[in-house]
Amino acid sequence: MAGGDETAIMIQVPARIGGLMDTARFARSLAVAANEFGEWCETQNRTRTYSSPLGDQWSEERD
Repeated sequence: MAGGDETAIMIQVPARIGGLMDTARFARSLAVAANEFGEWCETQNRTRTYSSPLGDQWSEERD
């Protein structure tokens, strides 16, 4: 289980043969995706030069 002040992630290992290996593979993939998302968030934070309502900030993402 991992988490912060307002979030938590819990991963359950399947009770079957190969469950631990499947969970290990998933955890590694999750770690890669989390790292990429963290880098994206840092990039977005550096490029934002104004403070506006959330809808305005994300309007470009929907187009």
